[in-house]
Amino acid sequence: MTPEIDSASAAPSRAALAGELDTTASARTFVTFDLAGQTLGADVHFVREILDRTRITQLPNASHDVEGIIDIRGESIPIINMGAQLGMPRYEDGEETRIIVFEVDCDGVSRPVGVLADRVRDVTQIDPADIAPPPTVVGAHWRGEMLFGLARRDGVLILLLDLDTILVGPASNAALDSLVM
Repeated sequence: MTPEIDSASAAPSRAALAGELDTTASARTFVTFDLAGQTLGADVHFVREILDRTRITQLPNASHDVEGIIDIRGESIPIINMGAQLGMPRYEDGEETRIIVFEVDCDGVSRPVGVLADRVRDVTQIDPADIAPPPTVVGAHWRGEMLFGLARRDGVLILLLDLDTILVGPASNAALDSLVM
């Protein structure tokens, strides 16, 4: 079973994540995971726990980016299809599939949101000097605001996610609001 990650300290603000990268700051800690063949990173302060794959109850009339809900210790947690929000194909669940439960702030209320990951890689520290800003893609429509940076570890490019934009942005708010019971 995958261990829980304690996130007792408050999550950093979007401004702190997406603003100018402070190369003099101390290293930041990220959980890295694979989704649709890509390696993604999320600030560990957002992570509440990592769960083994469990049964997801599908909801009628839910939007395409809502996988459904799970029941963990008596709490209903929505599962968002992050791949759909990032324009990535959906991979089939495998032996290493996990659910990462993030704790996000929605209008001053802390809410759990689960995301399926093909595989959780590790928890790693990345020095701010090793984080590059998202690239500018000329001649294409690309939503770069989903990332706050890129990093490289052992020859692997890690896309560092801006979870406030992905999980708390307008599309996710609409999906989450449809789940409020």
